[in-house]
Amino acid sequence: MWSSKSKAEKPYLRALSPRFQRWLDKRVPPSAKIHLSHRNIFILPTRYGLGFILILLLVLIAGINYQNALVHGLAFLMLGLFLIAMLQTFRNLEGLTLSQNQAVRGFVGDVLAVPVELSSQTGRQHDGLRLFWPGCPESPLIATEVGGVIAVPETIVGHRGRFHPGRLRLETTFPLGLFCAWSWLDMGIDIVGIPRPIPCRWQPSQAADDERHRMQMLQAREAFGDIRNYQVGDEQRHIHWRVSARKQTLMVKEFEAFQSQGRWLSLEDFPGHDLEDTLARMVYVVLNDIDVDQPFGLILGSEKLPLGSGQTQQSTALERLALYQREAS
Repeated sequence: MWSSKSKAEKPYLRALSPRFQRWLDKRVPPSAKIHLSHRNIFILPTRYGLGFILILLLVLIAGINYQNALVHGLAFLMLGLFLIAMLQTFRNLEGLTLSQNQAVRGFVGDVLAVPVELSSQTGRQHDGLRLFWPGCPESPLIATEVGGVIAVPETIVGHRGRFHPGRLRLETTFPLGLFCAWSWLDMGIDIVGIPRPIPCRWQPSQAADDERHRMQMLQAREAFGDIRNYQVGDEQRHIHWRVSARKQTLMVKEFEAFQSQGRWLSLEDFPGHDLEDTLARMVYVVLNDIDVDQPFGLILGSEKLPLGSGQTQQSTALERLALYQREAS
């Protein structure tokens, strides 16, 4: 999945404390599929809930002071409403299942929408859900339906390479806003940060020409052409034993030269630039200067991406450029 949104907000800089993070890893362990239950749902009153408690106490004190049964009834009615709101808010998260199995890629600095599937095993609808990474743009309210729903929380691609945005927060204050129930979810989402393209003019280097010549020579040796009679000096590995047995004489496979039309993109094509700028220029060339149906390959130092074409080759090339000399973080 690719994002074309531009950078809008600063990334979230404040992180959960390491001690709390270790506790969360035990309480809510990372998983590509998470089922919500009493073990991983947290709930506390909101500020409106705290105000409701204060009013409840004042009503109860007034009822006791004036010995008024009607005021007592109102106080207990408010208490019952408060407890029911707590139960319903908790049940609004209980039974939900969240999963994320799609590969996610985006350009560094982009606001990237990550698809997360929400489904319910309880058969009831869950309303007023919000799924987001703290500090990033909040997603609109979600309501699950039969068969599930796809939420798209947004995060900012922080750097090139594998980027782990951290734990998602799923929360709800439904139905009355007196309680907030939430969970911290780590679905092991790894985002591949692609270098942001830098427009440039591409001139293949000597390294690319040498690799193209080497591939042509290799293919010339391996491209099968025809079958002929064995001659003294022919290599034994070229003997076609099946045809030889049928014709009762030694026959050899003849090879013909095959001229490769592929193009090679190398780090040496952009001298005078640091690694990050060079990779960004290579991304631009892959996306704009090389036809997706034209065979091409990459030369990244000692690493090579063999010649290929199509969307799969382009996607693989962009991932290679993103992960070159980068570890997951």
